[in-house]
Amino acid sequence: MKSESTTIKDIARFLNISASTVSRALNNHHEVSYKTRQAVLKAAKKLNYQPNALAIGLVKNRTNTLGVLMPDITQPFYSSAISGIEYVAVERGYYVIICQSDESYQKEMSLVDMLNTHRIDGLIICPATTTDRYRHLREISRTTPLVQFDRIVDKIDSHKVVSNDYQGAYEAVTHLIQCGYQRIAHIAGPKQLSISKNRKRGYLKALKDAAQPIKKQYICICTLDKEHMRWCTEKLLDLPKPPDAIFAVNDPTALEVMYVAKQRKLAIPEDIAIAGFDDQSLTSYLDPALTTVSQPSFTMGKTAAELLIAQIESGNTTEISFQKKIFSTSLVIRDSSQRKPETND
Repeated sequence: MKSESTTIKDIARFLNISASTVSRALNNHHEVSYKTRQAVLKAAKKLNYQPNALAIGLVKNRTNTLGVLMPDITQPFYSSAISGIEYVAVERGYYVIICQSDESYQKEMSLVDMLNTHRIDGLIICPATTTDRYRHLREISRTTPLVQFDRIVDKIDSHKVVSNDYQGAYEAVTHLIQCGYQRIAHIAGPKQLSISKNRKRGYLKALKDAAQPIKKQYICICTLDKEHMRWCTEKLLDLPKPPDAIFAVNDPTALEVMYVAKQRKLAIPEDIAIAGFDDQSLTSYLDPALTTVSQPSFTMGKTAAELLIAQIESGNTTEISFQKKIFSTSLVIRDSSQRKPETND
């Protein structure tokens, strides 16, 4: 008998018992004897019975489906995090619907509404760079378990999973200072993003601790659009006293800094040092290889899924003690920031 045609009634007829008894046995109900339950399970296996996941979901008011909304799934950081989320989801019997906002606030709102309509059990979200209003997140968090990932909104109560952006930036800039760079600029992300704020704070604190002057003209706020990344780089390099090092808010920005520097025939790191943040897979293959800050994206994704599923299965969306998981970063030093020692011929 084919699995799609096998029902509880078929098992009941096969054993000459009631369908309600079969249902209770399959759900391990205490009123069904051990002997009857074993007979039902044996018959279900023989008839190749498969439970109707949709029907079970309706009874339990669950779909066993997680929504994941990221800004750009082509970026290695996010794709690695999604792999971590899926690893846990599959292990726990959940499906995953993956969406990307393309860094669009309007698309993000539309996708949140779509996922909610499809009755997801919970949502993991990293807001878009253009998201500066959060009503859609507040509304869904009232009825659906929510985990904020990487970029977070402190005013919204939920679990949060982030890297220690402040410490990572501090270590990167401190490294540049220790390498002897005197005019260190920063291309920062949009002001409303938590990662932008924390990485900028790390940059400023490193300069302050080293007694280096903080100059506003060495900080350029970027939309994280490719053309604007290049524009910020050009603006910094056109200063009367251009920077001799640039710390970029993320690796894609650092790559555009490197592109502009090479177009200008600047030697890296002799004329200008470059450091990024993310440690994307290709950064070690660049010429020169990029100094950057590594984040444990796969583990962060796993943690986000574990927190979300725990909240879903607790059945509690209101009275819960939310956690903020902060993961340590590590500085990966490569050739883009290390001047070669001078040699005497």
